[in-house]
Amino acid sequence: MLTARQVLALACRADLSVIRWRDGIPLDVGRRYRTETPAIRRALEARDQGCRFTGNCSMPPAWTTAHHLKPWSQGGTTSLNDTALFCFVHHHYYIHLLGWTITGNPNGTLHFTHPNGWPTLHSTLPTQNKPGPP
Repeated sequence: MLTARQVLALACRADLSVIRWRDGIPLDVGRRYRTETPAIRRALEARDQGCRFTGNCSMPPAWTTAHHLKPWSQGGTTSLNDTALFCFVHHHYYIHLLGWTITGNPNGTLHFTHPNGWPTLHSTLPTQNKPGPP
């Protein structure tokens, strides 16, 4: 058991990003739905804050599409742990037309590999890119 003062001391300077819905709406619907539910969409927008492709893509969440990291056709699930947001260019052109592959953890670092196997590029969550306190 911790006192309130101990909890505040532990949380001091912490960077918390917990996604919890008061109404209990699930953030994982498995294979019941191919597209994201409104709850999963809100969680994706809060987590990804825009296009997750590596580099300087600055497309806001409203202009992105959810993409299954494990393709739906290969048993992928519609969940926060198997989807990430990408803008039209990165989603349709780079991933689907050119064939870039994505591995990694969407709640952490994603790894992008060129179809020719060129060196892998990495993309962390926007909250992981923020500089820490002085």
